[in-house]
Amino acid sequence: MKGGHSRQPTKIYIFFLISSLKRCGPVNVLFSLVNRFDFAKFTPIIFTFKNETENSRLSDFSTVGVEVVQCAGILAYIRQLRQRQQQYASVIFHSHGIIPDFINLMVASAKRVKISTLHNFPFEDYSMTFGGIMGRLMAQGHLFIEKRLVAVACSATIKTQIEKKTGLRLLSIANGVPFTDCFVKKGSSKRFLYLGEVNHRKNVDFLLRMFALPSLSKYSLTIVGEGPLLEPLKARYHATANITFLGHVDHPEQYLRKTDYLVSASLSEGLPMAVLEGLSYGLPVLLSDIPSHLQLLNSGNFGRGFHVDDSRDFKVQLEQLLRQKLDRAAFRKNAYEQYSDVVMTKRYAALYQKLLDDQKEVLG
Repeated sequence: MKGGHSRQPTKIYIFFLISSLKRCGPVNVLFSLVNRFDFAKFTPIIFTFKNETENSRLSDFSTVGVEVVQCAGILAYIRQLRQRQQQYASVIFHSHGIIPDFINLMVASAKRVKISTLHNFPFEDYSMTFGGIMGRLMAQGHLFIEKRLVAVACSATIKTQIEKKTGLRLLSIANGVPFTDCFVKKGSSKRFLYLGEVNHRKNVDFLLRMFALPSLSKYSLTIVGEGPLLEPLKARYHATANITFLGHVDHPEQYLRKTDYLVSASLSEGLPMAVLEGLSYGLPVLLSDIPSHLQLLNSGNFGRGFHVDDSRDFKVQLEQLLRQKLDRAAFRKNAYEQYSDVVMTKRYAALYQKLLDDQKEVLG
């Protein structure tokens, strides 16, 4: 090239649209993604419109050098997005959640790539959270929006469920979590951990009823997480010696290192980050047999599944899990190859580049 100067590649800006950085599954996915970005190629900018609470990961994103634009409400949010997209030649909008998805559709210009990640099966999740009628209307509205975006399901299960229900064609990129060099070796075989929100959808009450049984009193259950049912359940089970409630903790990994098994009785999930975190520490899992849990169990020798709300099967599967011989290092390696943040980020980076290349061909 004349003058000996090589043309520098255009920097790709990824505008992440999300309501807030409150600690939850989608926010943890987002952190895992940007934390592994190649910053020489991608510049992530996160836009939020809700006030942050004490249980926020804002400082985590700032620590890894990600710009977070905090807007005072939706109108300011829209203004910021419209203004900032004019500053860069190459911008991808990537939204998480029903309101951010709608704003993505309305604000991003026609020449921009617009992606959404679906973290749940809306017809289940919204009905459990908002009630039957409102939940169905919200689910239908959300999927109407998704038809106009590049929709990416957080698991193969969510992709299949939505495609069967609506006919909408989705892509699928599995959630990913960090894998450290440290993992849990076999311990006392009597310590179980629940990690996540304490609400109706997570069905924590079922776990508490099980571990409160005299026949399971020799096993301990630790509940890490907060939610609307935490205080009522603490009051009900405060005298049960083998059950401990810790509420919200900033660094749950310390409890992942101290336990033997991770357990979940959830009624609906996308691809649960807490379970993936357990696998990253080499923890066998005992999971309800909902579709997303079965996807995990069928993808490796990771543990056992029990029928939802079936106390007899829960006890049977628990005892079988305790007797099961597991090579924790081998199944942790298997989990890494499918559910690590490194693998997830590579898949999203490849998708970003492909969509930009396709768009350039269309625009000429």
